[in-house]
Amino acid sequence: MKIYLTLLAGLFHLFIFGQTFKVKKYLEKQGLQNRFVSAIEQDDLGFLWIGTGDGIYRFDGFEFINAAPYLEEVSVTTSYRSSANDIWFGLGDGRLFRVQNQQVDAIDYGASQPSKINQIIVSATGTLYILSQDQGIFSIDTNGQKKHYHSGLEEFTLYCLYPLTEDQLLVGTDMGLIHVHLSNDGSCTYDWNDSIIETKVSCIHHLDGTLIIGTDDQGIYSYGLTDGSIQN
Repeated sequence: MKIYLTLLAGLFHLFIFGQTFKVKKYLEKQGLQNRFVSAIEQDDLGFLWIGTGDGIYRFDGFEFINAAPYLEEVSVTTSYRSSANDIWFGLGDGRLFRVQNQQVDAIDYGASQPSKINQIIVSATGTLYILSQDQGIFSIDTNGQKKHYHSGLEEFTLYCLYPLTEDQLLVGTDMGLIHVHLSNDGSCTYDWNDSIIETKVSCIHHLDGTLIIGTDDQGIYSYGLTDGSIQN
């Protein structure tokens, strides 16, 4: 058995380190006019949609096309591809754009004082959530109804979120992780998560029934969606 394991380990080493990876660099010559890339999404036709420091580009495997020339000098800050194959882009100036049927369109989500969009996510029931860094949380349901939740969150800088239910969200802030309860009147209440406090929560990712939570200076936590347990 020991011999077989040694042989298997050797073959695995050869497989991993025997591969040759080809790297190709894409720059201005291929049409990518801005070298700052912040987001990449792929649609169901295989096209790549690239968020840059100078707007949104589409890549067909050969060249980059500026898909929204009117967005020059505006940085894309986040992106999201929904199960309906819509691709969403949030911008540093607070504007929201959707790619649908190869077209890039601005979407009005009800922001009267737009602020940098830090995350876009769609819940299991199809509600779109837009997380504004300084202006709270916006939502658009499947009927097109828009809501804005800010009252109760004014003290926080908001960086990321994950919808637990339609009216309960986990939100990463500059002061830790909070459990936010949304009210129909646009107000919010929240509970502190005592395990992740006094640190910036920068990202939340879903992975096989567990949330992986990244922080600025306390490492990575896992959050069990079934029991709410947290491990560092």
